[in-house]
Amino acid sequence: MTAIHRVCPGWFLAAVLALSLATAPAAGQGRAAQGDPAAPAIFVIDFQAALRRSSAAHSIQQQIDGARDRYQDRFAVMEADLREAEATLSRERDALSEEEFATRRRHLEARVLEAQRAVQEGRATLDRALAEGMAQVRSALLEEVAQMADEEGVSIVLDQAQVILVSQNLDRTDQVIARLNARLPDVVLTGLDEFVDNR
Repeated sequence: MTAIHRVCPGWFLAAVLALSLATAPAAGQGRAAQGDPAAPAIFVIDFQAALRRSSAAHSIQQQIDGARDRYQDRFAVMEADLREAEATLSRERDALSEEEFATRRRHLEARVLEAQRAVQEGRATLDRALAEGMAQVRSALLEEVAQMADEEGVSIVLDQAQVILVSQNLDRTDQVIARLNARLPDVVLTGLDEFVDNR
């Protein structure tokens, strides 16, 4: 008996990724084009698992984690400096005129605002780098899926997350991950070091 996977419930037609491969029969390279009766009309990919398990995604996560650690170290130094400046101002309060105290207080508040902007910029930089990196992985994944479907003479590819039941012999997740890893072993993110170095 063919083994069956149970996956997330839902109507799989709501998220079908249909790949029209009109050139496959003419090319004669797919198994279906060669007359193989065992060739499936469809296959299934766990797209989220393929993205998550790819070596490119792992390389992206490592870079994001490293940049986040550097950001946090820098922001910790900034926070410590601000706390010390505030404590110093508080200790010297009685020795300062009202005008001098107000001036130094405004300067300190401006530094706090600048630190808050730096934190927001750091988060935005990480989010942007992550999104751009994963967009490259998704693009490469879809190209590999399309090429695999062409080679196998398959006209429809389904996302496993939207399928109720799927036979194991239709699941191509492991195969497409291997192909994706060969095609895109890593992704080099840009703009992470510059943000820290230029602060």
